[in-house]
Amino acid sequence: MPFPTHHHQHNHSTASSINNHPHPLRSHISTQEGFGDGARVGGGGGEVPVRPPLRPMVSFGEISMVSYYSMDEPILEKESNGSRGGSDWRFYGCFACLALLNFVCDVSFTALATALPTISQDLSLTAVQTLWITGSLLLSAAIAQPLFMRLPAALGCKAILLFGIAVYITGSILAACAEDATSIIAARSIEGFGVGAIMVLTQLTLNQIGRAACSAPALIALPFLLRLPYVEAGSIWRRLLKVDILGWLLLSGSLVSIAFAVSLGGTAHAWNSFNILVPLIAGMICLPLWCIYNRYRIEAILPVSIFNNASAAAACFGAFAHGAILAAIIYLVPIFLQLQGLNELVSGVSLAPWTFSIVAFGLLGGAVQSLSGYRWAIWTGWGFATLGVGLMILFKESTSATFCAPIGLIGGIALGLLLPSQTTAIESAASTDDETIHAAPLHIYLTTLGQCFGVLGGSSIFLNKLKNDMLGNSYPSSNALNYTKHAFFMTGLRSNLIASYTSSLRPVWITACAIAGLAFFLSFWFLEDHTPSRRPSLPELE
Repeated sequence: MPFPTHHHQHNHSTASSINNHPHPLRSHISTQEGFGDGARVGGGGGEVPVRPPLRPMVSFGEISMVSYYSMDEPILEKESNGSRGGSDWRFYGCFACLALLNFVCDVSFTALATALPTISQDLSLTAVQTLWITGSLLLSAAIAQPLFMRLPAALGCKAILLFGIAVYITGSILAACAEDATSIIAARSIEGFGVGAIMVLTQLTLNQIGRAACSAPALIALPFLLRLPYVEAGSIWRRLLKVDILGWLLLSGSLVSIAFAVSLGGTAHAWNSFNILVPLIAGMICLPLWCIYNRYRIEAILPVSIFNNASAAAACFGAFAHGAILAAIIYLVPIFLQLQGLNELVSGVSLAPWTFSIVAFGLLGGAVQSLSGYRWAIWTGWGFATLGVGLMILFKESTSATFCAPIGLIGGIALGLLLPSQTTAIESAASTDDETIHAAPLHIYLTTLGQCFGVLGGSSIFLNKLKNDMLGNSYPSSNALNYTKHAFFMTGLRSNLIASYTSSLRPVWITACAIAGLAFFLSFWFLEDHTPSRRPSLPELE
């Protein structure tokens, strides 16, 4: 489905300085669609004014098409010059804080992975309630991220980042004080909303200097970049009206409805029951409506025009698949390991082949792809991911943790190589500054959304298979449903029940392997390897 790539016209100093720039090709530039103050879309009396594209497809001499979302030249010059001379510590301090915030968000995603069985037993939670302790945070973070991609254009990065930190702290405190399932899930949802703001805002802030080739003025100006982006003078309500709230509500409503249906189907309610069909159908209707709505929305909540590029679409699917597979491994492998008699601490340590190799090869892949391109890393990553997850299908109740280590290394290497290369692939396919600036936040959003459905969808597959196995093993219906309802009560299980638990995880790995194989095919067929579009560096603005 094609999406619009033009935008509204805005009277900001950057665009006016470009239009008034003395250059022999200026008359040619002004005739292009969207260039110049007189640009129009449509014909006759129905012409609609549009703003100049944020960055031209080609470079015209020394003209720099400055980002609509970047700071104005006078502001940049004032801030950077005023910060020179012994103020580098402010950059490193801000950078360290942003890195720490991202680390805290990642810990929030994974901290409970090995503790869910213990939490479930201590608080007498059902399996669905236990999974939503994690799923609520991931879903809340995912639906918040598109909104926080656009709000900085109206309020600035610094205010939104501080708001996100405050919400995260509030949610964390409430979660620590909660004593029942409803309170924990509600608190984790608040915490996830803050996580979504933090992850998007740190990416947007770092992107302001990442495209500037780390020039000295850019590094010094980082504390001031937290105030970005500037849009235009005027009332704050006027700027907020430009944010696509309706599109965000449509997208969020569809995702929440589908997530509820997927997580509860077959376990809490039958798939053909009213409680499952209504949210599932509602979500399936709202999602196409959102896509149709975006055709008539000039500034959509997501930079959906990037999906018109097949290479970008393949990379975006890869980001979603990466998050889903990673979440399924992080949250379901500890269940398998604890079935082998390992406690929470040892099962967490046993995840090291996955986690450490992800970090190591993520750094290695990011360094090497700058020299040799990113397509090889994506192909290698998805090939190894298909192999690594496919080998997990062989896990049985007699499989030792030692046998899992080499399989974990294969999967960790794959996911590590994919981590930086997927972001670069999306950035490379961007054709406007809006797409380029929001490429990294878009990758974060799709990965988080994939993690949400990896936990909820993977767990739903596991619980449905467990219930069917229990019923197929001649257990009374009440006992089978009880074991499924309290699937995380794993202490003192008999050997035949351990075999049922282990075999119930196999469909999860089969599904993950199929997703990895599909991502490999799409990346191999559609992915293009080229240098990401470079935004003007800060010295070019002087």
